[in-house]
Amino acid sequence: MIGLSSSSLMNNKKVYGLFIWSSILLISLFFVLGTRPAATTSSSSSTTPAIITPPTTTVGGPLPFNDINILVVTDVHSWVASQKRHESQYNVDYGHVVSFYEQLIPRSSEQNLFFVMNGDFMDGTGLSEYPPEHLVELLKKMPFDALNVGNHELYFNSTVDFMLQKGGFVDHFGEKYVTSNVLLNRPPRNPPLGGSKRYTVMEGPSAQVLVFGFLYDMPDHCSNVIVKTVENVIEEKWFLEALQNTDYDAILCLSHMDVEDELLSLILHKIRDILGDADMPIHFITGHTHYRGFKELDNSTDFSSNKKRKSTSFEAGHYLDTIGFLSFDRDSDVGDDEYNQVDHVFIDANVDTLSQILGMDDFMTPYGKEVQDLILQTEQEMNLFDVLGCAPTHYYLDYELSRPQSLWRFFMEQVINAYYFGDSKAQNSVYVQSSGSFRYDIYEGEVTLNDIKTVNPWNNTIVSVTTMIEGMELIHILGDDDGTINSLKNSVFWKINLPTFVSSKDSFDQRKVYELYTNDFDLPAILTRMKHVLGDERTDAIVHLEYQTMATTDLLFNFVAEKWQHHKSCKHNVKKESTTVFLSLAIVYSIVFISFIGIKEVRRRQLRGHDLPDRRGSYNQASGGNSLDPEFVSNARAASDLFIDSDEDDEDEVDLEFLYRTSKETTSSLEVVDEMTATFKDTSEESEDSGNGIVLF
Repeated sequence: MIGLSSSSLMNNKKVYGLFIWSSILLISLFFVLGTRPAATTSSSSSTTPAIITPPTTTVGGPLPFNDINILVVTDVHSWVASQKRHESQYNVDYGHVVSFYEQLIPRSSEQNLFFVMNGDFMDGTGLSEYPPEHLVELLKKMPFDALNVGNHELYFNSTVDFMLQKGGFVDHFGEKYVTSNVLLNRPPRNPPLGGSKRYTVMEGPSAQVLVFGFLYDMPDHCSNVIVKTVENVIEEKWFLEALQNTDYDAILCLSHMDVEDELLSLILHKIRDILGDADMPIHFITGHTHYRGFKELDNSTDFSSNKKRKSTSFEAGHYLDTIGFLSFDRDSDVGDDEYNQVDHVFIDANVDTLSQILGMDDFMTPYGKEVQDLILQTEQEMNLFDVLGCAPTHYYLDYELSRPQSLWRFFMEQVINAYYFGDSKAQNSVYVQSSGSFRYDIYEGEVTLNDIKTVNPWNNTIVSVTTMIEGMELIHILGDDDGTINSLKNSVFWKINLPTFVSSKDSFDQRKVYELYTNDFDLPAILTRMKHVLGDERTDAIVHLEYQTMATTDLLFNFVAEKWQHHKSCKHNVKKESTTVFLSLAIVYSIVFISFIGIKEVRRRQLRGHDLPDRRGSYNQASGGNSLDPEFVSNARAASDLFIDSDEDDEDEVDLEFLYRTSKETTSSLEVVDEMTATFKDTSEESEDSGNGIVLF
């Protein structure tokens, strides 16, 4: 290293001032990059609702308790262990939720606090299996006062049968499990799936709440259940008797449907008509559509009372990213200014947020810790932490198919075409799958068994439908950009930029013959579409079903284990990557600073006529760090309603350009750091006048 006298260096006050302030800036950069939580995916940002009334109180302080207070979780989809592995801001598990609830109970001793779950506990992580043996044992630990059923509990007979086992889910929760319009297919009686009365009453210290549990008019349920339409159920005798012959101070409708679903107003107006007044508090806990929403409902019917009680619908996110809190008064004799007091809070499922609300650094209770330990033990027993491989980049669920990091583009191009079909077979084969079957991103770095199951919870068997379908026929079956099967979804879900069905090919030769594949869940919709376009005779002539030995989730397992096992960029989380970038910048900065001081000293001594000592050293140069970085499952039968005919196209090659469009990939942060390193190296070799500034970003 170049020899520097202490007196020479001490005289460079300006240089040391620059060093000190630059060091402070670098330390600040470390805390910003190295300690920030992992970046949120677009699928999570979908919790920002399309329609929402701002909460009446901000999160981070005490909750606004009124007479009746409801703590809500909905559409958790087995994310009971939290999302903290990839999205550190959502680090609350069911152990934290139980502890939070238990800590709130003494704070609401003069009011009434209830804890409800609004359905869809199935399908989302590795904890959810068929049947849900491990998940049900975890759910039985939760102190819910009332529960509703979601559509995901009703897709498979095996799930329903397991829930009905002696001592199982239905037995454990009993009358608290409210399934007002979901019955067992056991003629002639057809009893409710849940509690025998089809409603329940939650009893608090000073109030009673009548609870119903409604599911939207679901058409594609399994054969073991009957889902009666809401329109018919509210006309039945039992519903009238429940409203007229039960003591209660408010009505809560657990409703597994969107916060703006028209069925809510239908239920509300029917209840008002039966009761004959507008004074009863009626509120709806909604879900199914995976976002945060709040809406005041229209009490359009006028009654003898001059006052009109406010009714609301309230939806509290998904995947345990939100704990909902709804609070309202029950008394009809309060002042006009308090009569319609309704507060709602969307609580981020974050440990620090819950601590701030409670004013406690550690709010975990013994029972909450017991639940938390059981969740971890279950994950370990199921080997969900086993690492399968290392993803080279982040693949996003909600990215358009034209983007290189689209999860669906990766799956169709790399997993289906290149890996499953192979280059030669891919020329004449096409695979079609519903976009609702993928549920989560693949994150850059380590990929575990649980990660793959969160992406594709259903291990659907791949099916060869036909080997004799022409390109022109496929074009009409898969549709065009005029509103058919591959048109953009018009929904509030995170998949808003994805087609209902995704194809492995973006163009077809009209006169070429192809082999068509799908999976067993999407098969009914594909066959329906084929008959609609080709007719029964042509469809029956060419369809020859062959069920393959491979299923979709297994295919992802195999691909990751084989193709990504030794990827050099394997990282665990964003924080490590950010720290790597910081260290790289810090080392580069040190090299530049020392070189800068050395150049100044050399020139100073040259001006004084001194000889430099014959000492030489080497400088290690740092390498750059890595880049910083669903709801409606396919309705196999209802999807056919989306199908309409496409116009004929006379060209031999038809490009479905609305599916895939190329785009230029951006330069990675690693390349940026390498460029910075080269620039700094060049700067250190130049004169003093050409190297007196450092840019940090």
